[in-house]
Amino acid sequence: MAYRYIGKWAGSPHGDSPTLWQHEETGEYFMQGYRVDEALVRDELLPAAGKDAVPPGETLIRFPADMAEFFREADGGADAG
Repeated sequence: MAYRYIGKWAGSPHGDSPTLWQHEETGEYFMQGYRVDEALVRDELLPAAGKDAVPPGETLIRFPADMAEFFREADGGADAG
């Protein structure tokens, strides 16, 4: 199996999202989450990275802070510091 299911946010109102997977060979992460549609949020996020738009084929995704534990788990339990 090339993709490993890592976990799902326990606070999801419907139990379906956000969810995190990792490709076992490349280490890439795949996330199902909440799309950031709020213009005020985008208007602050993008300039902070020196950007003025989200590139075609990409989207901003929001995930709860307590899901960071899943990234540490996927990284073999490394402490994020």
